[in-house]
Amino acid sequence: MAFLHALVIVAGLILSVFSATPISAQISVRANKVPDKLHCFNACYGVNRTIVEQTIHNFCASYDGVYFNKDGPAGTFRGIFADQEYTPQPNTAEKGKIHMEMLAQDTASRGTQIIPYNVCSDNFWVTIKQCNCCKEDGKQGGIWHTPCLLFIFSPGWNGSIGSYMAIGSVQS
Repeated sequence: MAFLHALVIVAGLILSVFSATPISAQISVRANKVPDKLHCFNACYGVNRTIVEQTIHNFCASYDGVYFNKDGPAGTFRGIFADQEYTPQPNTAEKGKIHMEMLAQDTASRGTQIIPYNVCSDNFWVTIKQCNCCKEDGKQGGIWHTPCLLFIFSPGWNGSIGSYMAIGSVQS
């Protein structure tokens, strides 16, 4: 993890040499403590770890290296979202969808955000590892807010999706 963090910092420095605008997103995770900017969803429903691994990988691979541009009103979020589908377990009421969002907040001090695969993946895993109610399976997800980015991992079942309306306006 420290190696990946150092790699992100080095990549950010290299990018800053070639362009004054893009900056690399950085990970902000405190070990062994639920971070202040983390909201865990209620444990009314969760999915198993294998499904979590697949959906995070598919989402982050699809958007590896995506640019989030600073072009919205200050304080709003701009980014991407998708429902990642999986095959529900037989004889359950699973819907087979996990809602995921990766957003950047527009502020005067931040430029274009470049999100490589490892930053996307590592930050979504915060909502899984830090919001762990049921050991290996039963991952309920949550909302993780870094200084520049917002990550939402929400496995919904029968309307049991966490509310995040108070965080900010969302634009696509």
